[in-house]
Amino acid sequence: MKMKNKLTNEDIDAIQAQCLEEVWEPFPGITIVAWNLPNGFTISDQSGCVDPKNYDREIGVGICREHLRDQLWELYGFALKEQFGRGDVVRLGDQDGRPLDQGREAQQRRRAHVPPGDRRGDRLEASRRAR
Repeated sequence: MKMKNKLTNEDIDAIQAQCLEEVWEPFPGITIVAWNLPNGFTISDQSGCVDPKNYDREIGVGICREHLRDQLWELYGFALKEQFGRGDVVRLGDQDGRPLDQGREAQQRRRAHVPPGDRRGDRLEASRRAR
């Protein structure tokens, strides 16, 4: 089964549509928005104004929602990269249409071409042996 190797605006829209949202104003001029994501994880953001007389709830909520969407890009992008790094995602091909190296075996082949002293684990092992 092929999985996606990128996120799109439509993906983020679909995730946002599944979020439960809570909005509250704990103090004059302060807005807090929290989203409970489809997997149960909760993210939140806050906005505020200098003078509570200038406070506009809709502007505050809009600012928070923009920031929360940015967090969705980061969180779901990281999760997709984790899957990709484990080889769970199949790349569709490079610019020439040739298939790209895929999964764990390709990672192991690439690592085999790194000089042993260049990998952090090898440096740690060498420093332990030197003690």
